[in-house]
Amino acid sequence: MRMAESQTVALPPLREFLVYRSKRIVEATTVLGESLESVRQSLASSDRMEWIKIEETTESLEVKERP
Repeated sequence: MRMAESQTVALPPLREFLVYRSKRIVEATTVLGESLESVRQSLASSDRMEWIKIEETTESLEVKERP
């Protein structure tokens, strides 16, 4: 009903969506033989993804905002 509540509720799904999309991009390009580093660089150089940094972990990739 209230605008503030709607925005607060909408933020977590957006973050999850960005994490999911980034994982799918990495999976798709690594299958094609691209290295994770080149994927990372192309995401970093993309205007839309500029504020997103991808970090490799032992089990998954995490999307974090740049400090």
